[in-house]
Amino acid sequence: MDALAFRRIQALIAKESLKSCGTFDNSVEAKDSRLNSVRRSCSSFLDLQEQTNQSTSSTIPLDRFDKLGIVGRGTFGLVYVVKDKDEVEPEQVLYSLKCMTKSSIVQRENQKRVLIEKHALQASSASPFVITLLA
Repeated sequence: MDALAFRRIQALIAKESLKSCGTFDNSVEAKDSRLNSVRRSCSSFLDLQEQTNQSTSSTIPLDRFDKLGIVGRGTFGLVYVVKDKDEVEPEQVLYSLKCMTKSSIVQRENQKRVLIEKHALQASSASPFVITLLA
């Protein structure tokens, strides 16, 4: 979705929310103040969108891990249990590795769903009940 389409959708949402409140006033000052309040309330969404547009590349080579087994099979690929080859045995930490193929994602037109999952994992990384996205 490009920036112009996003702004159009944002304007439509703001207009509909103003209509639903029953305080739809046509004066320019009233419109500006209501739009500014909607923009402030949606600022966290805009911040998240700006963060995702920035390229954050953290690459971890796949040959760094040993595959121990398959946890499950999903729509896009497989989820493995892996361990780091470089870690010492007593402090061994297990990771889950989700392997997805770009062709299956594009073929099923699920690019947005994959990005939503990525953003959800990045946003909830501070929670002790959610796994941390490394790369």
